[in-house]
Amino acid sequence: MKKTGKKLDKKNIGLILLFLVGLSILLYPTASSTWNTYRAKRLISDYTASVSKSSGDEAHTAMRFPYVPGFRMRNTRLFCI
Repeated sequence: MKKTGKKLDKKNIGLILLFLVGLSILLYPTASSTWNTYRAKRLISDYTASVSKSSGDEAHTAMRFPYVPGFRMRNTRLFCI
């Protein structure tokens, strides 16, 4: 009797893994672009909703100084001439 069952199983598993790695590399640009578009649309809609709820002065300030996560203004003094 031949024992080719285990050898073929390991070969098949290797081919399946290689196929999945190749497929994930192929689909990565499309998936990341779709995800980033979704996040950008959500961020814009949230920002628009928060600006529309606020008063005129708050909206003007929000448009001039938008919130950027992780950004800190060092010199916050405003000089008037």
